[in-house]
Amino acid sequence: MTIPNENNDIVKSNALIEAVYSPGSVYQMRLLMAALMQIKAKEPLDHRRRFYITANALADMTGATAKNNYQELKKAADDLMNTVVHVDRDENGQKQKKLLKINLVSSCEYLDQEGQVGLRFTEEILPHISDLKKRFTQYQAKYVMPMRSSYGIRLYELCLQWLGNEREFTVDDFRKLFGLEDKYPVVADLKKRVIEPALNDINTHSDIRVEFGQTKRGRRVHSFQFMIVKSKKEPESTPPSFDEYVRLNARPGEDWKQAMQRLSPEYRKL
Repeated sequence: MTIPNENNDIVKSNALIEAVYSPGSVYQMRLLMAALMQIKAKEPLDHRRRFYITANALADMTGATAKNNYQELKKAADDLMNTVVHVDRDENGQKQKKLLKINLVSSCEYLDQEGQVGLRFTEEILPHISDLKKRFTQYQAKYVMPMRSSYGIRLYELCLQWLGNEREFTVDDFRKLFGLEDKYPVVADLKKRVIEPALNDINTHSDIRVEFGQTKRGRRVHSFQFMIVKSKKEPESTPPSFDEYVRLNARPGEDWKQAMQRLSPEYRKL
């Protein structure tokens, strides 16, 4: 895996944050973020560039074990190939009359011997992940990589823009935004399967805290409220990836293979 940008930041346009799509599996979201970490978001990006992510590096960043991780990685890459986002906002954040549907990635390369995949983003998605000068959201990957729920990652991004405020969605708008129009028709199930795991992830791992509320019209739940504040406690963190650990602790004159062999036993004790 290519060494991520200096701060391990993830940067997306606000239009992409607000886009309509189902976040899919947590493995799919982690793979996407691992690729985004390698982008210098304020610089132009060539759509022909391919981003490589290894199963071991992904496991290091999430605190998971690498066993069987490559099969999950391949499945996540396949899912990303089929992921379409519906962008309906212009560069000023205003609703557009037209709805633009964009595939996230254009191709995927599997390297079985190396235990890694290579992703190439579509040309249409580049304005939302690179050369960003205004109206974007930026956060550190360490706050989302350990999350167990794909909905937690998505909700974190949506709440981060409203820090210090309350964000409200009607139940219908919430379903649409998360691609859940045909899932969990009972609100109690929606809360149990989506909202509660998402809030647990955010409040456990991230740098913000989100409190949940709801309002009713008659006997039916009409809308959800999320009150977002800065977390007072230090979020749970994961150790650095093995690649990053080697980069930081390699000795002068030592090649990459030598450094990996020397530091591997030491890294396992972290």
